[in-house]
Amino acid sequence: MNLGMNVNVNMNMNKNNNESGDNKNNKIKGQDKDKEQKDSKEELRKKTDLQQVGEMAEKLDTLMYLTFQYLVATSSSNVKTPRQLYKMILSTFDSVIITTHRSKFVQFVILFLCGLDGEQHANSSTNSSANNHDQQQQLQQKQHQQQQKDHDDEEQSMLSREFAAKLIDLVLDPFRAIITRQSAACYLASFVSRSRFVCASTACEAVSAILRFADAYMEAYPTEASARNARKNMAGDAGNADQNSKVVIHSLFYTVAQAAFYIMCFRGKECIEHYEKAVVYHSSIDHSQENDDDDDDHILLYSDPELIDISLNRWTTLCSHHLTPLKFCLESVRGEFLLLSDRFDLIESTLLGRLIIQDRKMASGLSTGKKKIKRASSIRTAATLERRRISGGVGGLGRGSNPLDSFFPFDPYLLRRSYTFVDPYYRHWEGS
Repeated sequence: MNLGMNVNVNMNMNKNNNESGDNKNNKIKGQDKDKEQKDSKEELRKKTDLQQVGEMAEKLDTLMYLTFQYLVATSSSNVKTPRQLYKMILSTFDSVIITTHRSKFVQFVILFLCGLDGEQHANSSTNSSANNHDQQQQLQQKQHQQQQKDHDDEEQSMLSREFAAKLIDLVLDPFRAIITRQSAACYLASFVSRSRFVCASTACEAVSAILRFADAYMEAYPTEASARNARKNMAGDAGNADQNSKVVIHSLFYTVAQAAFYIMCFRGKECIEHYEKAVVYHSSIDHSQENDDDDDDHILLYSDPELIDISLNRWTTLCSHHLTPLKFCLESVRGEFLLLSDRFDLIESTLLGRLIIQDRKMASGLSTGKKKIKRASSIRTAATLERRRISGGVGGLGRGSNPLDSFFPFDPYLLRRSYTFVDPYYRHWEGS
């Protein structure tokens, strides 16, 4: 009797265990199915988002293509000059484009018009030179001097120079909002670096102008104590006066300094050679003026060196200041500028060595003490531009830290159809 009861109890227990196991298996299967459905929905959502982005990019590409097409047709038929078209767009640039954070592609209309103006300027200079072939000897000599200047300026676009000057004025305008002045600094750095029709002289003047602002700013904060007091006053108490508040309070200074570094990364070799030629040229002019009083008709081939000063002392003063502007740069800009400084002796050697060591410590993702420097490669298509922009290098977004949330509005143009309009006037990253 007892044996029969035990058998029944064991059978019931086994039955319950089996049912419990089946329930667990069904629950696990249900969870797996829910997870698969969730993953499938997430994947579908991502595909839908990508499809929408692709469709938007195609529409934007078509709109930009039609815009460039209209600008070419209008300027080539002499209905309006590139300068007149530029004036029409300028109010929109001031009110909408420059105030839009991370604006995409629309700003390239300005670069394109400056390129068209540069082309027309170069063609008119060539035609003028041919028509003046039979003029008097004295006039030919003056033209020869001017042609030398034109050659050195590499077909300078007067519209490019005007746009650069406008951006410099915005950066230096104390009545403008700081965010607008920061944006203007980014536009200036990107435009001067990327536009083929911005000559070395204009690049030097742009760098020197924003360095003058940096000099004045450093004089306003000569000691670490003065900078700390500024942070305390802004933060309300010493507890909030950390590195983040330092970046916020001195953000304009850091952005302007980075703009100078960025231009040098792209145009450093040209700028240094131009500045050195200007120093030698004006030195020879000073000597000749002592022996020649008739200088009224002399055409200056180079700007006053003080106006384009990018000498070692300026960079050493900037990089040795206690606000440490290089520390808060985009990582790729900092690394490239230090490489340039080492190659062309822009910074005093002891300070440069210290900065290089600091850069290696700050660099992200390094497994060894030696910083790896990628070789720049030629960039020919929109697809390779995108790859380069994502993978690193100062020519695009770059990899590594970006304390200022930097944005350079003339980074590589990635719309496939309309890219062909931009490319002839665009300077690609080639390394320093």
